[in-house]
Amino acid sequence: MDCRIHRGNVKTQPVKWAFSFRRRELAPHGITLRQSQVLGWLALKRELTQAQLCELMRLEPPTLVRILDRMERDGWIRRHADTSDRRKKLIRPTPQVRPVWEQIRGCILRVRARATEGITAKNLQLAREVLTAMHKNLLTPALVGEFAS
Repeated sequence: MDCRIHRGNVKTQPVKWAFSFRRRELAPHGITLRQSQVLGWLALKRELTQAQLCELMRLEPPTLVRILDRMERDGWIRRHADTSDRRKKLIRPTPQVRPVWEQIRGCILRVRARATEGITAKNLQLAREVLTAMHKNLLTPALVGEFAS
């Protein structure tokens, strides 16, 4: 077994753990991880098309539609036809989702606090810089083209 590959699991495992903790924090409130991700993207962008959300969340359209159906039923989002292209559906959060978003935000902050406990600000900044550089390296046109084909 190649140990270098095995060590990669140590680097990706914290992300999986963070999602697992987040799921457990959200469950008592009746919020799924995917719903929290939809609301997180809408908090950042204010309005997105279903296609944009699919791309950002790396979901197939039928999967996202089921998530959005439930969120619309619960009054958390509204879907509107795009005035420039009626085939596109724009997703917007509703005012009544604010308390839900505050619960999600609190959950994210608790998970982040637990994940970074005992790590110095200097080391956290270094980790951000390294991960940002790795991300940029993977977004080079040559690599993006490899994955697109």
